Amino acid sequence: MLRVEDRELDARLDALRREGDVRAVLEDFNRRVVDARRQLLGGPPVVTKPRDVDAEVEAWHGRRAAAAAAEPPALEPRKRWFRRS
Repeated sequence: MLRVEDRELDARLDALRREGDVRAVLEDFNRRVVDARRQLLGGPPVVTKPRDVDAEVEAWHGRRAAAAAAEPPALEPRKRWFRRS
């Protein structure tokens, strides 16, 4: 479960709009990874690593900036025929 969430975490973070929300999701993810490592009672080992919150926030900012630069510029609204001068 954690491996799947780790694989999909970047897409989940990209859907968020505020840095505080990104940090909260990452801190929750890291807490659950650490908890899973503590609960090893003969089960499979947890190979998912906690994420560096500051590095992930920087990467999130970079992905947002790249997405904003890739968006086409907003089109000017067309002038209506009765408003043309």
